[in-house]
Amino acid sequence: MKTSPIKKYFYIIPALFLVALFYYIVSSAPVSGDDWGYALNGTNSNPITMAVYFYNNWSGRFFSELWGFLIAPRKWLFNIINPILFLGIFLCSYTLSASKNVITVCFLLLACILGVNDALRMETYTWIMGSTYVVPLCLSLMYLAIADNMFKKDNYSRVLALVNNILIFIGGMMMENISAAMVFACLVLCIYSFFTKRELLKFFIINLVVAIAAFALMRLSPGSTYRLIRDSSEWNSLPFYIKMANAYPGFLEKSFIENNYMIFFFSFALCTIGTFNKTNNLRFKLINLAINGVAVFAVFSHVLFHTKTILENGSSIFSMIFWPIYILWAFMVIYVSMEPGYDKHKTVFLLMVGGVSAVVMLMSPIYGNRSALYIVYFTMICSALIIDQSEEGKILNVLMVLALILVVAYRSKIFYDKYTLVRQANIVRESEIAYYQDHPEEDEAWFVRYPINTIHGIDIEPDDTYHMETFVEYFGLSQSPDKIFFYFED
Repeated sequence: MKTSPIKKYFYIIPALFLVALFYYIVSSAPVSGDDWGYALNGTNSNPITMAVYFYNNWSGRFFSELWGFLIAPRKWLFNIINPILFLGIFLCSYTLSASKNVITVCFLLLACILGVNDALRMETYTWIMGSTYVVPLCLSLMYLAIADNMFKKDNYSRVLALVNNILIFIGGMMMENISAAMVFACLVLCIYSFFTKRELLKFFIINLVVAIAAFALMRLSPGSTYRLIRDSSEWNSLPFYIKMANAYPGFLEKSFIENNYMIFFFSFALCTIGTFNKTNNLRFKLINLAINGVAVFAVFSHVLFHTKTILENGSSIFSMIFWPIYILWAFMVIYVSMEPGYDKHKTVFLLMVGGVSAVVMLMSPIYGNRSALYIVYFTMICSALIIDQSEEGKILNVLMVLALILVVAYRSKIFYDKYTLVRQANIVRESEIAYYQDHPEEDEAWFVRYPINTIHGIDIEPDDTYHMETFVEYFGLSQSPDKIFFYFED
């Protein structure tokens, strides 16, 4: 059966919308936080030389550092590249998930992309140095989209096989958790190709070697070793099980609890596939509805009670017990309810890759919101894959599309409103900076803070000496760092 042109090319509309929205928000956002230091280093030194220096003295994330030194001094270039990155992420996610219910999948992907929590948005969507998490996400999805196509087609390009090694290597030396996840992904692809399409095995073995090499070069770099000993010596001396136990509550919060839209859409997909599968008995369906209903209630309980509840505390007994049950049940629903075949295998595979990117953070001294970017997006694609395979009927599908359109419209308005405030705040901040640049005789400099939950690292606390110093140097202020103050407007 031929696919109608509307369905076949519909993805272009949400893709263009996403590019326009992201161009607006990123062009509205100022250079902030770590961006100032990287911009100064990238301007005053050779970016490649600085990246090598950082590799030996600060971080093994060679390509992340190089990205910062190249892009931070050129905000205009970031305004162009950032929307293209999210366009690539959307298109790869669509390619990996859509085949039948393409319109529903398009709006589901849009709703998930716009539904991330404020901390994750601020740390990755518009912050230049936060985009060092976005770039490897885009590269990993490109790799997986190419691998997906290799399994689907009888003819495959050796050029693309080479491109995959480049994607794996660059992305593998940008961020530890996605690098480890891609080592796992390549290993699984080797095993899967051995049993299903053995002629691809040689390509995935090479991918695996490259992925391991990239991870090792980053993790064992002199800079990473020195930084771990210097900044986390006490943590580093703990037994691994104590490290994991200490990190477990934060892992639950960053991976599940704080990503309420992700949980909502994933639970909705699990309920849909579990309910409309005719082979599932009533008991299974009721348990499925109960577990997913509890998950959604837990992550949105603050909306009902107007404060963070114990259900949203990663240290609570409920959270520690419930969320492992939830994810194991999710695998059960996928295994039992999805049609046997390639798409089921792919859904389980992608969910495991996302899970690995989160679980490895249990062995890290810091699990920030931006580190959860990968589990959010891989779970999003799994939700789209499940919805794409569901058979809920035409009327329910139309209602689902309408509901998703409302979510996209609501979240888009939130994005637009927040970054309109940011644009207005930029006008004030630029006028304040211009004043102090023209009045070097002023002993102190006072700046109005930006609206809360809008920009990461734009306002600096007095004890943050590094960012105070880079702020003063970046904007060419004559005032000393200890005479810079940020205050709330009355």
